[in-house]
Amino acid sequence: MMLDVDGVEFRYRSTSVLDDVSFSVERGEVLSILGPNGVGKTTLLKCINGILRARKGTVLVDEESLTSMPRPEVAKRVGYVAQRSDTGRVTVFESVLLGRKPYIRWDISKDDVRKAGEMIDRLGLAQISMKYVEEISGGEFQKVQIARALVQEPKVLLLDEPTSNLDLCNQCRIMSSVREMVRKNEISAIQTMHDLNLAIRYSDRFLLLKGGRIFAAGGVEVISPETIEEVYGIPVFVEIFRGQPMVIPA
Repeated sequence: MMLDVDGVEFRYRSTSVLDDVSFSVERGEVLSILGPNGVGKTTLLKCINGILRARKGTVLVDEESLTSMPRPEVAKRVGYVAQRSDTGRVTVFESVLLGRKPYIRWDISKDDVRKAGEMIDRLGLAQISMKYVEEISGGEFQKVQIARALVQEPKVLLLDEPTSNLDLCNQCRIMSSVREMVRKNEISAIQTMHDLNLAIRYSDRFLLLKGGRIFAAGGVEVISPETIEEVYGIPVFVEIFRGQPMVIPA
């Protein structure tokens, strides 16, 4: 087991956001966290990563607790791709190289440069590596963020709505890249998603949140009309198209 989340609770002042959230993710597995706006999906990712401190609960990566771990050590184990990120006046290569920061002591090494270059090649960014990130497309920028997270050599990759504001082609390219890298590197990925059908296509398991608690968890069998209506408050059909479920609003 790569990641184990046990009994996580979080509050904003007196408002409960997450209540007794527990789940695990295996190596080579992509887990999608689903649910309506404001249900706590992003908050859960930030609690896993330690950006927010959970009121209760534990987060283990390979049986090591992240709770008391220094931030540089957490960054060696968990890569985080935020929903929004400032671009700044840096090149694609420099942005990806920043992912090596947890390993840099006095200066950037040849090994850091090599690993950044290899990740840029893997994600097909070589031709734009010297461009400034503010000059590239939304799809390219998402790939840069994922490359920066992966060059950290994490055991767990967290992605907050990785396909938001992308066209259909780039959505599929990004999700295919994530799934390929997760399986190739034998790491785990957890992503928040709004597009149910995209999540179904590129995920191994699902976690559906309602009221800050886990309403349903499991494989594609949990994507049922009853569950979707209960979580999202809208009746749907779940039809099989070419062997794969598809959610259609009723």
